[in-house]
Amino acid sequence: MEIPAELKTLYRHWKYHTQKPSFKTFAKNIDCRILDEIMAFAKERMFIWEKKEFRKEKPYTKNPILQRYRFCNVYRELDKQTIELHTTLKGIRKNFDLFLLNTLFFRLICNPNTFRKVGLLLFENSNNKIAYNKLTTLPRPKFGTAYVFPVSVIMKSPYSTREKFFCLYLPKIIKSCAKISNP
Repeated sequence: MEIPAELKTLYRHWKYHTQKPSFKTFAKNIDCRILDEIMAFAKERMFIWEKKEFRKEKPYTKNPILQRYRFCNVYRELDKQTIELHTTLKGIRKNFDLFLLNTLFFRLICNPNTFRKVGLLLFENSNNKIAYNKLTTLPRPKFGTAYVFPVSVIMKSPYSTREKFFCLYLPKIIKSCAKISNP
């Protein structure tokens, strides 16, 4: 099974995912049957992804657990939101600070429609106030459920709503975070 070429070029690190893992590097006391089960699960999950990608008919698998419940893709890079995130931010990925800010913003909102309507955050307060106003006036649901940000933490801060925290606080602190991540 091969992923589409446009996804391979979207992610600069994709080549590292295609290296075959070696279980010989694990400690000798690990039961290799468990590793085999994990690999079988990952392969089946990839087959499901491929069937969805090529719009095959359901059921995508005979496995009752995989049929009934939702699971992440084996590679996070194959999730629709991750693809949209990297496609949207491709033009700014050389600006690490700005890329980091908007990656975090996108992930915290976890709703591509909201992100499209609000737009990018910048390190300019006037832009981020506009983004804040857009975000506060959007109808619900404006946040996705994949990442549940602890609102109780925000409520104790000077930025007492998600909208304020995301649009007004993140741009203030992300530059110092970026220096730690990208010295």
